Amino acid sequence: MTKLFQWVDKIMIRSGRKLLVVDWKYNIIVYKYCLLFKEKQGDFKWFNIYIHNFVDDAWTAEETTHSHGGDSYSFVLKGGYTEQYDNRIIERTRFSFNRVKYPLKHRIVSALPNTWTIFAVGPRKQRFLNLKTKGDQTL
Repeated sequence: MTKLFQWVDKIMIRSGRKLLVVDWKYNIIVYKYCLLFKEKQGDFKWFNIYIHNFVDDAWTAEETTHSHGGDSYSFVLKGGYTEQYDNRIIERTRFSFNRVKYPLKHRIVSALPNTWTIFAVGPRKQRFLNLKTKGDQTL
């Protein structure tokens, strides 16, 4: 990590804007950096923008099928991932853009190590729906 990134990471942790997503076995899957609003479990804003860092490939279980609670958009900055909508498998590579319309459910099948995305969601129509993950945990 560069010194600049380490400095920004510390600021995000201290301000409560760095979250981690853990699966039902408490494996860290994704680090989420909240760019606009701090978000706690059950705290829902009209919209938010995040940077996601996929750190593990634990998204392979069926239990990770989820809906974001509103239309969502992602742009892959680095790396890539594979997602599934019902029986459709789609590869998302660097610089690809994706829109997931609410209430469509999908799941991440696999992710390249250290994949980074910009992710936006909103306006929210309901809570984030995830079948068996433990959700976001604040560092």
